[in-house]
Amino acid sequence: EMERDGGDRFFAVQCAESAVRCSPDFGEAWLTLGRAQLNLGEPAMALDSLARAAAACPDDAKPAIAADRALAQARLASSPGPREP
Repeated sequence: EMERDGGDRFFAVQCAESAVRCSPDFGEAWLTLGRAQLNLGEPAMALDSLARAAAACPDDAKPAIAADRALAQARLASSPGPREP
């Protein structure tokens, strides 16, 4: 199940990357790519895509909401874990 889920997430990123290559000004495609990257555990890449989504759709709050999630995920990934005694 986990392998299939990871494959589905990677496939989602590939599809979204294809969409932004075809329509680089399409904000929803950038939003989809950012969300897919975030689901794949790539918050830094997601933030870049979500910034492009926000630029393409300045009146849409969805990119900012997703970017908040990406920032939170990035902070968690960079925070030190519990120290060994």
